[in-house]
Amino acid sequence: MSHDKSKRPEDHRTTSPKHNGTQNESTKRHVYVEPGVEVDFVQDLKDRHNTEQRETTTHNKKQLLWTKVTAALVLIYAGLTWWQGCSTSTAARAARDAADVASRTMKTDQRAWMKINATQFGMPVKDAPYEANLTVVNTGKTPAHHVFLRTVVKIINNEEDMQFGYAPCISSITGAIFPSETSEPHTATTLELRNGEAVPKNLSSDEVNWLETGKTFLVIYSEVDYRDIFGTNHWSRMCAWANFSPSGASTARQCVAYNSVDDN
Repeated sequence: MSHDKSKRPEDHRTTSPKHNGTQNESTKRHVYVEPGVEVDFVQDLKDRHNTEQRETTTHNKKQLLWTKVTAALVLIYAGLTWWQGCSTSTAARAARDAADVASRTMKTDQRAWMKINATQFGMPVKDAPYEANLTVVNTGKTPAHHVFLRTVVKIINNEEDMQFGYAPCISSITGAIFPSETSEPHTATTLELRNGEAVPKNLSSDEVNWLETGKTFLVIYSEVDYRDIFGTNHWSRMCAWANFSPSGASTARQCVAYNSVDDN
């Protein structure tokens, strides 16, 4: 028995060139930019770039301006700080100087002041030493401590330069002299060195004659050293002279200049 097998027509897909072309057109697309449009696009980029540059330049200028302003403010602040520091330093120095002056003034006013007084001169005598008595008085407001006095009596030739040496000399020391108090009399005489020791020197007849005629004159000079209550050391000097001639002329300018005190 034969069966007619109806055959289905096979589904053969044929590829037509037209169909393929449609597919290609759907997958491959080309963009065509007209020349005018391309020029506008490039110009737009340039404009954007220029705008960005202008904005950047403006920003930089502003930043530079603020930097300058900040630097100026810093300089002004530094100047003010320096001026204030100088003013403070000057004020502190002035205050310190004022305090020093006040302290010095107070000490000068309150310290001890020692004055040497020589008694009246006597006439020279042949074959005897010439003697002079001295005292020290405290004219200050507080005690003077460790008072050391040394004195020289000698004959000086007129027109001769005076040398104020203290070897040999007569010396004495006192523990303390209180305000307005006068020391015990201090006797000084003409001295000479004999066997290395200071001993009283008797005046010869020639020496007495020279004193009486004005060829020479007699000088007494002394120095007192002491310490005040503030622990500062001081000194005071005295020089006196006597001319026994009728003319009374003596070259005693150096003796006058010797009278002085310290400035401690």
